[in-house]
Amino acid sequence: MEKTITKTSNSQLLKKARKRFDFPKQFVSLRYQSDVDSLVIRFTEALSTHSKMNHEKGVLLNYGKNNLIVSIEIFDLYDVFATV
Repeated sequence: MEKTITKTSNSQLLKKARKRFDFPKQFVSLRYQSDVDSLVIRFTEALSTHSKMNHEKGVLLNYGKNNLIVSIEIFDLYDVFATV
């Protein structure tokens, strides 16, 4: 069964993302890519120096200097690619 994603608001995206991972309420930008069902939430304009994947939650944490999170990427936000 194929899932269809309709246009959603930022608040709907954030609500869905918070079910997967708890993150700060303040963010700089939000970008949803429907073709790959991923959401990128940036908390700062700083560059990422390293990343850590949480496979269980499908979340990539991007860290900058001093090991602070600069952004997170949540994959398969709407379970479009989940196996049945």
